[in-house]
Amino acid sequence: IFMNMTISRGRLTTDPEVRYTQDGDSVVSFVLAIPDRTRPKDKDGNFPADFVKMAVFGKQAEVAEAYCCKGTELLVKGRIKSGSYQNKDGATVYTTEVHVDNFEFLSGTKKDKEKEADAKKK
Repeated sequence: IFMNMTISRGRLTTDPEVRYTQDGDSVVSFVLAIPDRTRPKDKDGNFPADFVKMAVFGKQAEVAEAYCCKGTELLVKGRIKSGSYQNKDGATVYTTEVHVDNFEFLSGTKKDKEKEADAKKK
């Protein structure tokens, strides 16, 4: 039996980017910083991180767009997808990203951060 599955825990490095397919379906992309606990911590006490591109589709993409922002911590389950394309110079560029099947919030959402910001203004 062959299996392509990854489970990762990390934080978004930026706000998610949203685009739409020709059929009008939403696709959300972001990079997840995943701590590498197999390596020693740096001078600030943080583990070095791997930065992994993620793509979320359909209804899950709508949830990610509405509730995720930079710093949101997620537990992500998905499949590794690789591909390639020719750049303008004719060189082959290889790509790898995780196509997210589902995710769970491990920290506050964008709505929670907006509420905190509003409370600080008062």
